[in-house]
Amino acid sequence: MLVTKMLLFAGEGSGIYASDFPGGNKFRAYDKATRQVIAQIELPANQTGVPMTYSVNKKQYIVVAVGAPGIPGELVALGL
Repeated sequence: MLVTKMLLFAGEGSGIYASDFPGGNKFRAYDKATRQVIAQIELPANQTGVPMTYSVNKKQYIVVAVGAPGIPGELVALGL
């Protein structure tokens, strides 16, 4: 999980060894105040690492590692 001032980001991924987990490739943003899902995306594979954040030219990004057996590992960057 990753926490920002107003949001909590969490993926369903069960790691690289659980590719049969249904729905394990969803990544969601939750409003911390209301606990409601405010955004959800489908990643190309299961989340295999802890999300990271960085900023370029005052725009914030979230990066998450994904992969699964038979699917090469990669980093996915999401702009906020």
